[in-house]
Amino acid sequence: MNQGLTLLYLPPYSPQLNIIEILWRFMKYVWIDYKAYLNFDNLKEYIKTIFEKYGDEFIINFKQWKDEISDVKLLPYYNK
Repeated sequence: MNQGLTLLYLPPYSPQLNIIEILWRFMKYVWIDYKAYLNFDNLKEYIKTIFEKYGDEFIINFKQWKDEISDVKLLPYYNK
C-alpha cells in the first residue's frame, strides 16, 4: 500500500549532501584567497572573517549551488 513515503538510498560517503562539506568547499575554492595559504596566521584570519561575516557577505545560495559547483568542477560526481 502506497502511503506517500519514498526511501532514498544514499552512498556511504556523500559529501555533496552534507551542509558542512558544502560550506568548506565554498571556503576553500571560492572565498579564501590564495594569499591565505602563505602562512597559518593568514589562513586563520581568513577563516575567522568568513565565520564572522557568514550570512552577510558570505552567502551560499542553495538554489544556484548546483550550477556553481558544476561550473567550477568542484563536484564532478554530482548528477543533475
